[in-house]
Amino acid sequence: MASPTTIAIAAYSGATEIYLTTGVDATWTAPLQLDDGGLGLMGLGFTDATHGVVIHGTSTNPPGQVYLTDNSGSSWYPVPFRP
Repeated sequence: MASPTTIAIAAYSGATEIYLTTGVDATWTAPLQLDDGGLGLMGLGFTDATHGVVIHGTSTNPPGQVYLTDNSGSSWYPVPFRP
């Protein structure tokens, strides 16, 4: 939970997605959708009401990709790694 009214859930099956609801109307959106065959997400969490992190991939499917949000989960962006 980013806040008491903002909830993010990671899900995967045929694709990998983060579902998000804000406010009290219980409308869900999918601000992160990855057409990856259901690779999955790990470690979805928020450090405060605005900033969150999630890892795309698993320990058995490396290398992972870190995604961050700085707007309470409304959008996610990948963080590039440098060798």
